[in-house]
Amino acid sequence: MRIQTFIAPNMADAMEQVRIAMGDDAIIIATQEDKTTNTVEVRAAVERLSQKAPPPAPSVPEKNNRFMQDLKSELAQHAPQIRAHLDAQEPAQNRSPEQRAEQDRAMKRLLTFHGCSQKLGTALLSAYTSIKEDNVQEALTRIIELRFPMEPLPVVPTKPVMLVGPAGAGKTVMAAKLAARAILSGADAYLITTDLETSGALEKITRLAEVMGRTVITAESPADLQARIGTLPQSGDQPAAIIIDTPAVNPYDAEDMKRLAAYVYASNVEPVLVLAAGGDRNEMSDQAEAFSACGIERVMITRLDATRRLGSVLSAIDASMMTLSHFSDSAYVGRGFERFTPEELARRLLRVPQRTPDHQPYYANATAQNNLSHIPQQ
Repeated sequence: MRIQTFIAPNMADAMEQVRIAMGDDAIIIATQEDKTTNTVEVRAAVERLSQKAPPPAPSVPEKNNRFMQDLKSELAQHAPQIRAHLDAQEPAQNRSPEQRAEQDRAMKRLLTFHGCSQKLGTALLSAYTSIKEDNVQEALTRIIELRFPMEPLPVVPTKPVMLVGPAGAGKTVMAAKLAARAILSGADAYLITTDLETSGALEKITRLAEVMGRTVITAESPADLQARIGTLPQSGDQPAAIIIDTPAVNPYDAEDMKRLAAYVYASNVEPVLVLAAGGDRNEMSDQAEAFSACGIERVMITRLDATRRLGSVLSAIDASMMTLSHFSDSAYVGRGFERFTPEELARRLLRVPQRTPDHQPYYANATAQNNLSHIPQQ
């Protein structure tokens, strides 16, 4: 599959560029308006580009012709075995149009269940309808891979990592988890906090650090943070992970955002947004966009263990165009966290709650049946 980006003064011109360059089979995977330049950016993908007729094959010596004929004859003898092997590796795309239409309707119900925004849901459904793939999980995995960028934080990041976010997102626990991961890998880790005013915040991170045999470093201002980072020793070829916890930020408060920007730009850190899953879709999207305006490009998601519907998370990521890094499905530091992958996100989207005959909830996984027949009507 080939992906290409087109920029034009308006959507009509951009779509015409897509049609000319990639043909009518192109799938639109993302659009964005740039109000500063008054242009429209469209990202499109296509399974295979239409090609012009190939030029005539050059003449080859008779000896090479005989070799090619012998090779073709030998391949023809093994063709049935090759085809059987390929059929065993890939599911046959033999569903009727009626079956495929029902799958499309079930996918729409799935996206509705998760509560995706109308813009995102329409884009995902359009991509799913266009992809020639009968395996539900593989189709969804490919769509996610094209739509949502994912890149995990290294165990020992090259820059200090500053965790930022709204109140209750789980920044302090994530900071401890990142430090614990570095220590368990054999590296060193430093925990710094700038949250010195929130009641109980310093005590909480201090207790978490003591469990790992570490002491929390405090920083009272952007200049103090810069100085603290500058004095930290680095051990030879294996630098230490520097993790910075911060106070809650109200993304709608200009003074809060100004203070955050001062800390970010003073110390050459990588700010990483921490968002808790399960919030209101529109609020999460607005918050993610506000933090994105501060130069934040990467996001971690917490509380996935207590969240069934992921539409608010996906809509926030899509609106802010941030990169998904890791997720946590436990509030306990010892249980760590996982990196986001297209396969894992597709699996979680397909994990839909059902009810047994005695009305007890359980989770049904679409991948077990390779279909969406169990998705409830909305």
